[in-house]
Amino acid sequence: RTYRIGLCALGGSFDNEGLIRNLNGIMDVDATGIIAANVQVLADAIPFRVPRTLDLVVNAKMDFVLRAASAAWDISGRIEMVSGKYISDFEFGELISPSSSNEPAEAPFWETSPSLGGARLNVAVDVRRFSIVNNLANIDMDGTVNVGGTPRTPQFSGEITVQRGTFRFPTWQATFTRTSGAVQFSPVEPFPLKTPTVLIQTEADYRDALGQDHLITFVMRGPPELARKPPSKGTEFVPG
Repeated sequence: RTYRIGLCALGGSFDNEGLIRNLNGIMDVDATGIIAANVQVLADAIPFRVPRTLDLVVNAKMDFVLRAASAAWDISGRIEMVSGKYISDFEFGELISPSSSNEPAEAPFWETSPSLGGARLNVAVDVRRFSIVNNLANIDMDGTVNVGGTPRTPQFSGEITVQRGTFRFPTWQATFTRTSGAVQFSPVEPFPLKTPTVLIQTEADYRDALGQDHLITFVMRGPPELARKPPSKGTEFVPG
C-alpha cells in the first residue's frame, strides 16, 4: 500500500542552531520507504563541523526529486556559504600535512545510504567568505564553485580567489603579508587527486644581519599534493 504525504510550509531548527524556514512538497511512501518525492527546502544558518578541522555556516535553497524507487535522487539548488573556516594546524616535515585527529573517522553517508550516494548533483555554491586560520596562514577567500556528478564521485568547477592573507613559517623571521592567487576546480579532473589546482603567491620584505634588504617570494602551484611541499623548495629570493 502506498501513502502520499504532503508538506506545506514546515519549519524548525537544525541541530538547535540552524533554521529550516520553508519545507514544501510531496512524498510517496510504502513499507520499503520513500518511493517518489518532490521536495523544496529553504534553510538559514545551517552548521557543518568537523572537529578541530572545519567549521561552516550555510544558507540553502534546495530541490530534492525522486521519480521512482529504483531511480537516483536529483539534488539541485544553491548554497550560500556565509562563513567557513579551516582551522587544522600543520605539521612540518618533508611535506606539510594536516595534523591527524585521534577521533575515529565516520563512514561516508553514501555507504549507509546508497540511494543518496548515487544522487545526481547540480548545486551552485556561493562562497561569501572562507578562511584558513592556523599556525601557517591567515587567509580570506571568496568565489563560486559548481558541484555536479554524485556525492560518491563529485565533479567541481569554478574558482575561489584569495582576497587577503598572511603566512608565517617556523624559523623564518619574515612575515608574508602580500598574498594573492586562487584555487581553481576542473570538472574533468578527479577530485581530490588532480583538482583543485592551487596557485597562491605571497611576498615578504626582509633585512638580513648585514643590512641587506630582500624581497622573498613564496609560490604554491599545482594540485593539492604538489602545493603542499616545504617552503624551502618553492621560494625565490629577490634582492631588494
